[in-house]
Amino acid sequence: MEEEFNWPFSAQHLTETVNELDNQWGLLAEMDIAPGEGVSNTVVEIAIVGNEIRVLPARKRGDDPVARPANTEKSIFVEIPYFPQEHTIKPKDLQDWVKKESRLIKPVTLAESLAERLELMRLDHDLTLEYIRMGAAKGLLKDGEGATLLNLFTAFGVTKKVVDFELDNDATNVIAKCEEVVSHIRQNLKGEIMSGVVVLVSKAFFTSLVTHPNVEKFWLQTQQAQALAQMQWGQYGRRFEFAGAIFQEYDASVTLYNKTTPDMIEAGYGHALPVGTRSAFQTYFAPPDHIEYANEPGLEILITQEMLKHGKGVECMSQSAPLAAFRRPAALVEVVQY
Repeated sequence: MEEEFNWPFSAQHLTETVNELDNQWGLLAEMDIAPGEGVSNTVVEIAIVGNEIRVLPARKRGDDPVARPANTEKSIFVEIPYFPQEHTIKPKDLQDWVKKESRLIKPVTLAESLAERLELMRLDHDLTLEYIRMGAAKGLLKDGEGATLLNLFTAFGVTKKVVDFELDNDATNVIAKCEEVVSHIRQNLKGEIMSGVVVLVSKAFFTSLVTHPNVEKFWLQTQQAQALAQMQWGQYGRRFEFAGAIFQEYDASVTLYNKTTPDMIEAGYGHALPVGTRSAFQTYFAPPDHIEYANEPGLEILITQEMLKHGKGVECMSQSAPLAAFRRPAALVEVVQY
């Protein structure tokens, strides 16, 4: 009979450990765009309720009042995508491997190897979540193989708004372009609120924007006054407030499962969305594929482990099931450089 192995880490302990690791990737996560919410189903309903506010017509006293149309609601049901990953720690990953610790050379332990694997698995899920959230900001969610998971515009029958900034034309009224973006978003909130508009743009778009003759003078003034909040430098790129919108450069690329490395935002493009909404932008976490968590609110990540037969190793499995969605797709705007 094979001797029982007393694994020192429970699934809960592993999950808590990986969730304690720093989130090392994600502008949208840092901006708290699409905060997470655990749901107990693997399918989520996304609804748009038509609660339009109107100016009423005048009537003579005693006449019949006008009738208020009933609220209309359009819903789509979306299966929450599921992202599992496996990794096995084998004896060869420990045997004869050493590390330096306080000037001493010591063998690598199973716990140390596990901690390294947990961090790498966490980074994969972090990047996947950020990619899903960026897709929601575009209105088009894709996975690591390039497959389309959800096209919000098609699902809700909405025509995507595109604003050409014509930054190759020195005479372009860039302020008017910004106002067009902000106005379109404001008019299509349909009962929602916002605290402002952020435009996530590529490096090429940002550079063309701040060097345009009708914008450059404002950008240079901002750079000369570094204390102003309108201009900030960060891990992901430059930031500039102009004409009622905040332009945030997102100079990042991702590595997909097929080894291609597309930019998070295509060169020359950008995506405008409202921020500070009540509930327009949300990330739903479905339950993992685990019997103990069936019909329970989903977790951001679940880590479990299993000992292989004859002590040949330990298999770790990480699972996440996030869906980021925007309930007001008509309020999303794509901007192009020219």
